[in-house]
Amino acid sequence: MEHNVNNVLQLIDNKEFDQAKICLNNLIEKEPDNGFLYNMLGYIFTITNHKDLAIKYFKIAVLKDKNLYPAFFNLGVIFLEKKILEQAIFYFKKATLIKDDYYDAFLNLGLAYSDNNQFEDSINAFKKCIILNSKAVESYNNLGIVYLKQENYPKALEIISIGTEADPNFFGIYNNLGLAYLGLKNFERAIINFNKAINLKIDFYEAYTNLADTLNKIGDYDAALNICNQSIEINKNFYKSYQIKSLILKNLNKYYEAIENSHKSLELKKDLNSGYILLGSLYTSIAKHDLGLEYFEKLDAQKTDSDEWQYYIFNSNYIYNFDKQKYLSLTKKFENSIKVIEKSLLKDFCYTQSFDKVKIAFISGDFRDHPITYQLKNFFYELKLSNEFEIFGYNNNKNNDVTTNIIRSSFDHWHEVYNYKDLDLINLIRSDGIHVLIDLSGHSAKNRLSALSYRVAPVQISWAGYLSSTGLKNFDYFIGDKYTIPKEEEIFYSEKIIRLSKIWTMFSPPDYNVIKSTEPPIKKNNYITFGSFNNLAKISNHILGAWKKILINIPNARIFLKDNILEDERVKNDIYLHFADSGIEKNRIILQGADKREVFLQSYNKVDISLDTFPYGGGTTNLESIWMGVPILTLSGPGFLSRCGESINSNLGLNDWICRDKEDYVKKAINFSSNIELLSKIKKNLLLALDNNIIFSPQEFTFDFINLIKNVFIKHQKIKSNIY
Repeated sequence: MEHNVNNVLQLIDNKEFDQAKICLNNLIEKEPDNGFLYNMLGYIFTITNHKDLAIKYFKIAVLKDKNLYPAFFNLGVIFLEKKILEQAIFYFKKATLIKDDYYDAFLNLGLAYSDNNQFEDSINAFKKCIILNSKAVESYNNLGIVYLKQENYPKALEIISIGTEADPNFFGIYNNLGLAYLGLKNFERAIINFNKAINLKIDFYEAYTNLADTLNKIGDYDAALNICNQSIEINKNFYKSYQIKSLILKNLNKYYEAIENSHKSLELKKDLNSGYILLGSLYTSIAKHDLGLEYFEKLDAQKTDSDEWQYYIFNSNYIYNFDKQKYLSLTKKFENSIKVIEKSLLKDFCYTQSFDKVKIAFISGDFRDHPITYQLKNFFYELKLSNEFEIFGYNNNKNNDVTTNIIRSSFDHWHEVYNYKDLDLINLIRSDGIHVLIDLSGHSAKNRLSALSYRVAPVQISWAGYLSSTGLKNFDYFIGDKYTIPKEEEIFYSEKIIRLSKIWTMFSPPDYNVIKSTEPPIKKNNYITFGSFNNLAKISNHILGAWKKILINIPNARIFLKDNILEDERVKNDIYLHFADSGIEKNRIILQGADKREVFLQSYNKVDISLDTFPYGGGTTNLESIWMGVPILTLSGPGFLSRCGESINSNLGLNDWICRDKEDYVKKAINFSSNIELLSKIKKNLLLALDNNIIFSPQEFTFDFINLIKNVFIKHQKIKSNIY
């Protein structure tokens, strides 16, 4: 018998599979109850890629011999390859129960558990592997990968580092070590380890891609693009390389190239949620809203995580007539997809019912050179001077700048929370004993809504940084004003609406001198210049249609658009073609890309009238325009985002500059442009208003804010003092 089996093994080694099967079938006729022979036959069918027949014979093998652990193992391997994970787990477990030191079975069992998102079971399986063989690098590597999946980056770093000692020359483990450092936002160490992986395996395209991703995250876009291209040169079929390249190109303002690479990524990896998100965002950014929506609608709700839902939520604000109830349903999908944290891990609230000062906290990813600080920098300073509150700041951005340092001085307590996991952030805020938490990010970038969805303070408020509802049940209030949120629109917010008495925000001028012209440029140019410095995503076909009508009716008028996306020549050509379709010459369309803020602001000296966008109007952009003495023609529509211009103009006494429909918008643009003396007078009045209007008065605005918060908190204490 042994001699015959050896002959079969020799035939297999020689790839004479048909002859080997004949020999095995002859042996089975003689020993029909020998499970080992069926296992060998199953093995031949496995290596000849007849997996269903292999399963048949492996199952016969274990029926013949219930202790034949290699057959159970082989069944597990096939089901793991087929991604039938429950079956794979069943058979690997069978093998380990028969042979409790079966290293390969425990290793593959760990892989099956990991693929099935049974992470604790996977961890236990890999730990068993380490006990059985402490020198096996793949055990440490795979255990580290599980911790990476759990986003437990410190533990991943610890385990993978041990693995590098077990085998310092295993290229794959340095790639995963780089991912652990990347998760910890230690970009320098991540880069070092991705490079180590590449040095050990020069064609390791995954490491090139991860290195490119890291370089992109630190803003070294040219180097990132070069590395990403090397990855693609090595393997033209790795979807992730094209996805990372798309993100890099976006940051280089090459939107059409980004879109092309994103499509390539989706061709290679179909039905990929992150691919749909990227394309949806890219198309929305260049104002192709219908295409953006088409890709967001492709999302598989069962596979969409909380971060992915937020991309859809945020971008939906740009889409004309996007259903308000659908918007709220998306916020519920976001809330339901937030990872569950065990209640036992959450600290109790530490705030006191008896206190000298209310502890108020602001959390944002934008305490830096950003539109939110262009509005609120001076407000924070005045709030600190008032001494009415004990003020806490939670900064969720690693990229701090001069503005961050200025802002920080206006807070009594400051925490850098960019690297905090949700659990750690929740427990930090609860430990600080905050009474009122104000979120300044909403569903915008670098927000922490997933943490704030677990109540961190007795009063939670959304304000200023995101002008639509969070949709979260643990947010109590949303701050607006009587213009931005009329009574009839309160139903579109999950939060209770509270209103500042005049305007929802203010404007903080820059600390440097900005040259302002005192006369409208039409006096020098002899033609009217309209302008819109909003981001391009706000320029819908609806607003373009209105602008074309304006230019058609004023033959010598110009329009001046300014946004970083306009550095993409193909995007610029799209806009030229839009106007050319109506016979409007290219020389009447002024398109400029990004500038430093001082130059950006001084560009308003070339504009007579700012044309607000709709349905997503300007916020900070409108405030900058009026600060530079340029009036805004705005179209008031449904929703906060369509009413910012109305609120600003109402507070400036420019009610005539608020339009109720597109026809009114076009008509007023034409009429106002012909009245040079009116434009001159308004410009002078706007520049004078800088000294006496609440929009530019941090003292008056802060006083209004303090009264609002005090009244809300007092009322909240009376109603809900025993709830939390």
